[in-house]
Amino acid sequence: MHDDFVFLDELIPGVRWDAEYATWDNFTGKPVDGYLANRIVGTRALCAALERAREEAASLGFGLLLWDSYRPQRAVDCFLSWSQQALEPRTSRLSVEEAP
Repeated sequence: MHDDFVFLDELIPGVRWDAEYATWDNFTGKPVDGYLANRIVGTRALCAALERAREEAASLGFGLLLWDSYRPQRAVDCFLSWSQQALEPRTSRLSVEEAP
């Protein structure tokens, strides 16, 4: 991992996350290439901004739940490949004609 990138949970105490792209529970129906663990990656600058937001949310009685952050190119490539596949029962992808 590049020096400026870190796991957010290491720098932001109390942050909650659920990186479902690393699990079977996402729109592709399988773990996405490039997501090796259910952890959120971002830059140190992002961590500083999120820490300020977490503190503000906490002062109001709320918290932060992160779903995604830095997206590796392998994941983008995986999404593009998935979008070209036929509709599978496990996914919820609609064709343009079926979209509301």
